Amino acid sequence: MKLYTFSLPFTTLALTYYALATPNCGLQKRTACEEGAITLTSTIAVGDKTVTWEKLACPGSVSARETTDWVTDVCDGICSVFLGTDTCNNESGDLPPELDDCDTIIDAITILNGSIEPTFTVDPGSAEQLTYGTCRFFFENLSNDVLEYCWTALSNVASAAASTCFPPTNPIYSEGICEPSSGAWLVGAAHS
Repeated sequence: MKLYTFSLPFTTLALTYYALATPNCGLQKRTACEEGAITLTSTIAVGDKTVTWEKLACPGSVSARETTDWVTDVCDGICSVFLGTDTCNNESGDLPPELDDCDTIIDAITILNGSIEPTFTVDPGSAEQLTYGTCRFFFENLSNDVLEYCWTALSNVASAAASTCFPPTNPIYSEGICEPSSGAWLVGAAHS
């Protein structure tokens, strides 16, 4: 995995926004967001490639819980360090993503981090994801609070999940996640 920490002065940032309310195939594979709907889609140009950035609503996951209105910063939150077999799984299919596709998402996060606010917020029971080709990086809010997460943390933690669960490691998985002991949120990389 690569992580670029320098600015990309020659890279053109092109963001396109549009709103949708359509089912999301990627997160429907996860039981936490089986009825997820894409509520906002943007695109990020990375050279001649286009990464899709989506906000997803997963209303069924918090329907029975009471939500709060304050924002909780979890940028420095510590999640499990891939100690069990449940952090690498095949919930996103049988094949891992192509690592070059994941590298393109890392590049997109680098571009975003230098062009917009360094954090993003995710409503209770919702998710944020970046997808390119066969790879998807995601943050899922499983709590009752609005959560704030950092772009650099998404890149670092999802990259660590990919390094732990995707080739050349064996066995091969299609998804790697990192979840705190509270179970309030999770970050991961998966086949899209």
